[in-house]
Amino acid sequence: MKFKSALFISFSIATLLSCSGVEKKTTIEESKTTASNLPKEENNISFENAIAENPNATSFSISGNLTDGTDQKIYLYSFKTQKPQVIDSAVIDASGNYDLNGKGEGFQFYAVGSSPQKFKLLLLNSSEKVIINGDYNLIQETTIEGSNDSRILDEYSKEQRAFYLKMQELQSKIKPLAQNSPERTILIQQSEALTKKHTKYAQNFVDKNLDSPAVLSAANDLFDPTTQLTYLKKIEQTLAKTMQNSVFHTSIKGSIAKVQQQQAQGSRKNGNLTIGQQAPDINLPSPTGNKIALSSLKGSIVLIDFWASWCKPCRMENPNVVRLYNQYKDKGFTIYSVSLDKDKSRWQSAIQQDGLAWPNHVSDLKGWQSSAAGLYGVSGIPFTVLINKDGKVIATNLRGMQLEQKLKEILG
Repeated sequence: MKFKSALFISFSIATLLSCSGVEKKTTIEESKTTASNLPKEENNISFENAIAENPNATSFSISGNLTDGTDQKIYLYSFKTQKPQVIDSAVIDASGNYDLNGKGEGFQFYAVGSSPQKFKLLLLNSSEKVIINGDYNLIQETTIEGSNDSRILDEYSKEQRAFYLKMQELQSKIKPLAQNSPERTILIQQSEALTKKHTKYAQNFVDKNLDSPAVLSAANDLFDPTTQLTYLKKIEQTLAKTMQNSVFHTSIKGSIAKVQQQQAQGSRKNGNLTIGQQAPDINLPSPTGNKIALSSLKGSIVLIDFWASWCKPCRMENPNVVRLYNQYKDKGFTIYSVSLDKDKSRWQSAIQQDGLAWPNHVSDLKGWQSSAAGLYGVSGIPFTVLINKDGKVIATNLRGMQLEQKLKEILG
């Protein structure tokens, strides 16, 4: 899971909630270690392009006292577009004081910091007088006065950072452990419990702050598929009132449409599949080059798992899939993993890193042009198909607790 500020979440939420035709080339280590609110340097952020002034814009100011920052420069950034742009700057005086000013219309995301890699994210109504005090070198830990929405955003950001740091710690402990070790099972269960707890926090945060567009910051932490759409709609309704037709509002609407489409597909059918039909056979190469046919697994309950190394939600789901495999493999359950990767080395590395111990891994390394994806009508991953011992479809698009409950129902 990558740490992202609210604004960067909004631009990529559709692919983070479900990878849908966009290949994100990110390793599992990279996706769990990026610091919150830190856009990467390769974004080539521009400091020079001025934003055309809106005739309806109102003035706002940001001032305060920052220790250990004497004679250092502090910048005010706008995130009205996808790339942060400098709209004002100041030199911190000998007493630590500074003043920044800007103009805007309605709610917008801004930031104050020493660089595009080190800043404090703000959500201002473009007419506020904000005071930020603290340590120049610890800008994310500074206090905010004069902007209630920024304080709400900051509250969530701190909780979010703590959650991802704990997840990172658990993943680092899980990685070196043997697949069947009791310690690994315990750590995976702790990881799942932590995820559920944070999902509940995100839901409560949205419910508590429906008047503030800061609820956007929780959009990427709605991991429970049974409630995801409900809370995305709540966020959209808030943005419709506060940031209507902004890039953030448009992104959320697009995400809702995508989730609705996927849920409609997953409720009974996906592409060419219907419950009870014979699952189309797949016969693709393994990492060693030997072809493995899905039909060769008849006699077992099989989970066909469409995934990819670059798909963040897939990688997040993998510990749960590994746990269920270990729990039910001796009861006639196995997994047939179909990767939509193009890069063989990334595919192989992800299998090893995530501990996907079952032998049935296949891919034609054609990405979204995979023959298997076309055969099954896959439009978003992770996507799963559960088939019975005769190769007939039992259910589609099961994840997390839903998959666990179905396997318990079938295998006891």
